[in-house]
Amino acid sequence: MKHEIERALSDLFRQQYAVAARLQLRAIGVTADQEHHRVDSGAWDRPSPRVVRMAGSPRSPEQDLMTALLETGPTALASHQSALWLWDVTRPPARHAVTVGATSPMRRGRFDLHRLTGPP
Repeated sequence: MKHEIERALSDLFRQQYAVAARLQLRAIGVTADQEHHRVDSGAWDRPSPRVVRMAGSPRSPEQDLMTALLETGPTALASHQSALWLWDVTRPPARHAVTVGATSPMRRGRFDLHRLTGPP
């Protein structure tokens, strides 16, 4: 079982620029105690309250945007300058922008958060 969790973690970190949301960790079987142990031991760090990052992984605009999206939840979308950057229209912004639905909880981080108004 432990081998399966390690493989799932490896796949998740590889697919998401070395970051993962707490909810994703729980879904693959990582307990809160295991998460805290890896953060306390320095194997992971915490770029935002609900996201962990493989310690020593290179920071990048992609990783920063993925962190913002994971922090704000599964319905969050890259928006404004971040969306333009993803479409290769402009350079990566100094601070990413994320848009969430009207009923999504507000999250804070190193990103600009926008909220949709009205029905989806």
